[in-house]
Amino acid sequence: MKTQQFLEEKTKSKSFRFSVKLMTIGFIILILLIPKMMIMGVIHERKMTSESAQMEVHRSWSYEQTVRGPILSIPYIEKIVDKDGELVKEDITNITCFPKH
Repeated sequence: MKTQQFLEEKTKSKSFRFSVKLMTIGFIILILLIPKMMIMGVIHERKMTSESAQMEVHRSWSYEQTVRGPILSIPYIEKIVDKDGELVKEDITNITCFPKH
């Protein structure tokens, strides 16, 4: 009878110790989520600051460009012929010339 009670107490204490260990691990995980979220917040804030700085530079340096002056566009036909003199390919393209300042 005493042996059976002893074994029941041992199994209950092992179960209790396992539960305490499991709860402690869960508590530590929850506590460690706080600094992780703080770090993620700093990363997000820095990313937003970087993107806003890039947009500001884009706006001030290379906003919208306008090409002015006469533009000369000359169409031409480019023919590709093989060794026998037969036409392989024919492309119609344009050459665009801008004035020098």
